[in-house]
Amino acid sequence: MSGQTVKISYAYDTERDCLISVAKAVKGKDYECPGCRSMLRKKAGEQRREHFFHTKPSDCSISYETSLHFGAKLFLKERLTDCLPVEIYFPTSILPNNEFKHLLAKEEVEKIQVPVNRLIQIPLCVHENEVAIDSSRFKADVVSRSPQQQTVMVWEIMVTHEIDSEKRRWLLDNRLSYIELKPSEKGFDEFAFEVASYGNLDCLKPEAFKLASLLDVYQKELNEKFSWLYIRQFLDNINDLVFDQLIENTNKALFDVSYKLPDHVEDSRAFFAREKSFEIKHDYCKGKMPAEFRYERLQRITLKPTKYDPAPWFNEKYWANSPLTLCGEFFVKFSKKIDAMIASVDDSGRLVSARASMFTSDFRQVCIHVSETETEGVSQMLNLEFLVFDKTNPADPHYRIEFPECEEGDVIEQPDARLAFPTGLFVKFLADLMQIAQIDLIIGRNEKGYENVYGLKIEGVYSIKAFNLEVRKSVVDSLKDIFFNPPTKIPAG
Repeated sequence: MSGQTVKISYAYDTERDCLISVAKAVKGKDYECPGCRSMLRKKAGEQRREHFFHTKPSDCSISYETSLHFGAKLFLKERLTDCLPVEIYFPTSILPNNEFKHLLAKEEVEKIQVPVNRLIQIPLCVHENEVAIDSSRFKADVVSRSPQQQTVMVWEIMVTHEIDSEKRRWLLDNRLSYIELKPSEKGFDEFAFEVASYGNLDCLKPEAFKLASLLDVYQKELNEKFSWLYIRQFLDNINDLVFDQLIENTNKALFDVSYKLPDHVEDSRAFFAREKSFEIKHDYCKGKMPAEFRYERLQRITLKPTKYDPAPWFNEKYWANSPLTLCGEFFVKFSKKIDAMIASVDDSGRLVSARASMFTSDFRQVCIHVSETETEGVSQMLNLEFLVFDKTNPADPHYRIEFPECEEGDVIEQPDARLAFPTGLFVKFLADLMQIAQIDLIIGRNEKGYENVYGLKIEGVYSIKAFNLEVRKSVVDSLKDIFFNPPTKIPAG
């Protein structure tokens, strides 16, 4: 094949004194042919692949295989240096023998794509072309070294022949990770690679596999069948769900019926049992804190006038021992438990609305949003997790916002450094929360013998973040056991 017909993908840049791929070349600039040293220029169009061409007739001996080999290794080195993605595919046939490989074969998945960052897990690597490997007599098409000059990956481009057997044995004996890639032209100026062979790669060992490729294979199933309404079925019967829905009834082909699958549902059940309830008590009391408390289910809450300010009236017979601190502590502790409660504040420092999102015990995602009747003049939004009760002045206890990064004493710019905390907002929020959760009153007897509400016990709501993490962990743990660990025999009898 002559130089007139070969689409050359690399050239020599005399200004930079280095080889350059067509992807980084500038159209209109003169380059030098590595074969015949005559002039090359970049040619690019909307429909044809980018390549270099000889500006004058030439008997250049560069072959397609030579151009493909040099262009691919230059492209790979430049993409690695620039931390850009590279398409690298592993044929299913060369993967390690484990249940994951059998599953891919059963699903007729011929190859999977593996991100480069799974192959090189050390950041800030330096990548070079055609250099010696650790002072040996062997050279590599591309070598990736750590900042400490340790070789972390040897990349070989295979076009006409495989890695020399002596070189392969030396790499294995010295425990150096290597990968042999078959290049193919892709698009106008890029290359894709298929793995021909590999050695010493930790990322393909079953114990280190992160299931990234598995999630790619089953992304559609994970998106559609693990919807929020389906999670309850997963938690109730994880074994059947994983097999019947995710693996599509291939369990009999994968495992003998006498095997028992690993069960991670107990971890999820422990999470829901542990997180299902929490108590909120206030520690700023009118008088001495009672020594004993009892619980009573909250049936009704209203805002009832008193000789001072309107206050919450529970079950039409109990007052809060201290309405201000009970309301404030509820919002602070509830916000920390559910991840965040956002409130709006008007110009006078009055909280006029509150919003929080959560999961419920029947696996629904809900949002409670309550507000005062007049919500005009909102000046800012606050996270009530940073609400603190300031009781340094016993004659004027109040709430304010204190962010963790602020120095002690720094507060938001509000009149008198305080927030007006309406009990009406608390009553509305609690009334809505009663519709989705179980709420018990924590009742104690004060020094005068009257029963007051000192706190609340909330049961049946969960943090969205914690919920999602727990469900994903259960799914991934179960899949790892199914694919990478030997199943447990069911004892006879």
